[in-house]
Amino acid sequence: MAALRVRLARPGDVPALLGPMAEFNAHEEIAFAADRMGPALERLVADPSIGFALVAEAAQPKGDQTLVGYALVTYGFDLEFAGRDAWLTEVWVLPAHRGAGIGRTLVREATRLAAVRGAKALHLQVRPDNAPAIALYATEGFEPVPRGLRTRLITPPELALRPARPSDAPTVWRWCARSDLTAAMMGPPLFPEVPVPTLDEFLADYGAHYFDGSAPDDGQGFVLEVDGEPVGWVNTNEHVRLHDGACVTELDLWLASSAYTGLGYGRRALALLGERLAAERWVDLMFVQPSARNPRAIACYRAAGFAPLGLGLEEAAAALGTEPDYRDAVFMARALSPRGQRALASVGGADE
Repeated sequence: MAALRVRLARPGDVPALLGPMAEFNAHEEIAFAADRMGPALERLVADPSIGFALVAEAAQPKGDQTLVGYALVTYGFDLEFAGRDAWLTEVWVLPAHRGAGIGRTLVREATRLAAVRGAKALHLQVRPDNAPAIALYATEGFEPVPRGLRTRLITPPELALRPARPSDAPTVWRWCARSDLTAAMMGPPLFPEVPVPTLDEFLADYGAHYFDGSAPDDGQGFVLEVDGEPVGWVNTNEHVRLHDGACVTELDLWLASSAYTGLGYGRRALALLGERLAAERWVDLMFVQPSARNPRAIACYRAAGFAPLGLGLEEAAAALGTEPDYRDAVFMARALSPRGQRALASVGGADE
């Protein structure tokens, strides 16, 4: 066959991989939903801390590359192996290209790269009636273990917004100023112009009404809870009326630690708060202003329906009646009502 190349998948490969993934899942009798698995694949490709995807391509006479197979590897952590282990979750060769050693090449490259990235063991599952795959894996050193796999599907836990109480203040400050996420929001080395507040400075900025609900139009805080466990904080700020009468408010959001990132809690909290603000406080537009140096926050807000305003920094701040928090603040907004949509259009719309 034509020369084979195996490489790490890139974000642009995701659309082309969804078709072969659907074929693999159908073969394995696994329900496939592109709207659910597509974003998961995008995250796997973009985040090397959770695993990697491999693409096998065959060179064509005119120099083009044709997708002929792929493999997916995700990481775990197991004390049996004193650290990281990995799962070869999917290996698939397109039917028209089988019998040329592509599957073996993918398995070997997956094993090599998993080892380079610190995995002490590589696991896989194989159907007992898939004799060719069993034979391949045996010759590549995969051995059966005397323990059978058992799987329990876990229902995503409920997330709720609990109105803050005065006793929450020191804990919320620690999440803001003393967590492993603080450096992504403030303080050196990334944000030397934004000092990390002391507890007294924090309480001066976030007055008592944020923690007792006594003046919700001036700002109110909520603790994010997942099955009763506190995992983060979100708050509104002063509700401002624009010239057209639209009510807008700025939001602040942070999680308790990195243990809760990447789980959709921030996105879900913003959705719940938006529903609450529209129904109870008649807010038409909510906005945020993360730093351009905080791409994780920007991605979270995009996923929650916020879009960057098509205005410069000072123009956006003036239009929304506020001041920039960062020298490179990215103003992003989400409309909650038809009037909010009109207000968004009047301040420059949004760059999708």
